[in-house]
Amino acid sequence: MQGLQWVPAGYLLTYGGFMLLGGRAADLLGRRRILVVGVVVIGTSSLVGGFANTAGVLVAARLAQGLGAAMTLPAALSILATSFKEGKDRHTALGVWGAVGGFASAIGVLAGGLLTLGPGWRWVMFVNPIVCVLVLGPIFRLVSAELGHAERRHFDAVGAILVTGGTTLLVYALVQAPSVGWADPRTVGELVGAGVVLAAFDQA
Repeated sequence: MQGLQWVPAGYLLTYGGFMLLGGRAADLLGRRRILVVGVVVIGTSSLVGGFANTAGVLVAARLAQGLGAAMTLPAALSILATSFKEGKDRHTALGVWGAVGGFASAIGVLAGGLLTLGPGWRWVMFVNPIVCVLVLGPIFRLVSAELGHAERRHFDAVGAILVTGGTTLLVYALVQAPSVGWADPRTVGELVGAGVVLAAFDQA
């Protein structure tokens, strides 16, 4: 049962830890490309998680889901921001994005509970691939393909490792702290370590 805590926590770990890297990948490789890859990763990992027979497979699927989300969110937000002129149009679009996101989160929690009580928890996972397939068509129709607008030679590998490692360690510490204890030396060490790594990134 202890390993099952990572079913929700695993998603948060990769989602929070890799979001900055996902945004940079969108700059380097193209926003639509990263958005599509992220959607495919979410759909595939959700399908695997739905068929999982062990906690390990389910946790791995959740880790992959978080990684997919870390690619889709910054790519989608960047596409939205660049598709509208700066000023009222962009502010309105971002406001609608925030409102829809909050509403979708609330509906997701409610729908997840109903599915768990009804056909079973696996259907919480099986819904995602269906949604992913449905959104791929509009993505290809509405979002134009583009080349990455940041040259690959400008990719800071050391910086990427530091910021991803530091952020992931920070999220891990925050996820574990309620069960381990905020004053526990392990938690303190992880938080300090995350701060040191992120400070090194800032100076890199």
